[in-house]
Amino acid sequence: MSCHSGAVFNMQAVFKREPLRRELPLNVVDLWFARLPEMNRSLDTLLSADELRRALRFRSERDAGNFVARRGLLRMILATYTGVPPSQLSFTYSPLGKPALNGCFYDLRFSLSQSGELAVYAVARRRNIGVDLERLQQMNPDIPGIAKSFFSEEQIALLNDTPGDRKEEAFLRLWTQLEARGKASGNGIGGLDSDPSGLNSFLGKCFSFTTTVPNPGYVVALAVQGRRRCSLRTAGFHVPPGL
Repeated sequence: MSCHSGAVFNMQAVFKREPLRRELPLNVVDLWFARLPEMNRSLDTLLSADELRRALRFRSERDAGNFVARRGLLRMILATYTGVPPSQLSFTYSPLGKPALNGCFYDLRFSLSQSGELAVYAVARRRNIGVDLERLQQMNPDIPGIAKSFFSEEQIALLNDTPGDRKEEAFLRLWTQLEARGKASGNGIGGLDSDPSGLNSFLGKCFSFTTTVPNPGYVVALAVQGRRRCSLRTAGFHVPPGL
C-alpha cells in the first residue's frame, strides 16, 4: 500500500442539531487540524458525564480546558460523518484505553493527538489508523537514550549522520511514526518491533511530514493499516463566532 497527499481544502465546521453527513470513501483518510486557543465557545455541554469527570481530574485549569476542547472537537468532527448530534455519540474503550465509536458506526475509525496549542484528528473507514503530533523545541529529550531503547540500528545510524541543527526534527519524525504505528495497532509502542521492514503487529504504511501542518514547527505522523492505496485530505477546523 502507498499513501500520497491529496488536494488540500479548508472547511468551516458548523455545529448544528442535525449535522450533514460528510462523505468519506474507503480509500481516503481525513486529517483535521485545530488550534485549541481559538475554541472560544464552551464545548462542555457536548461531553458525557464520564468525560466531564475525567476533566475534573486535571490539576490545572488549562489542562482541563484543553481536554474539554479536544473531546468536544472530536465529537463535532465525528458528527459530520455520522449525522448524529455530537452530544449523543458514545464511545467504547480497549483495555489499553483506545477509544472507538459505539453502536452502528463501528466502521468509522479515528485517532487524535495534541502538542502545544495544536490538535490533529485522523478519520478513516474500515482501516485502523493512528496519528501523532509533536512540536519542535518543546523539550530537550535524551535523543541517544530514547533512540537506543526504541529505534533500529539503521534509524540510529541515520540520526547520528544528521547535522545537529536538524537532529531534533529527524528524531521527531521517527518518534511520531513509532507512536502513530502503536496507536494504529492498538498495542502501543511496546507492542511494536523497531525493525521498519518487519512491522510485526503493524501491517500497513506510516509516514511523517511537516508541510501539511498549518502551523510551522510541528511534525505529524500518520499510520494507516491495510495494503490498499489511500489518499489524504487535510482540513482546518473553525467554530464560527456566536455558535
